[in-house]
Amino acid sequence: SAMKLYSARAATEVAMEAVQLHGGNGYMSEFRVEQLARDAKVLQIYAGTDEIQITHIAKDLLRR
Repeated sequence: SAMKLYSARAATEVAMEAVQLHGGNGYMSEFRVEQLARDAKVLQIYAGTDEIQITHIAKDLLRR
């Protein structure tokens, strides 16, 4: 769960930075960076919201 949370957050952060670097083109579907940003956000949603992941991590830590 911790790695899912970390990797999804990192992918989203990097993708959004790439969109910013591309300026307005970063939001246009003709550019690959736009698809990468959407895919990164889907990773975050598919892995479970950050709050759910944090709850799972906390429960695992409390069981130890």
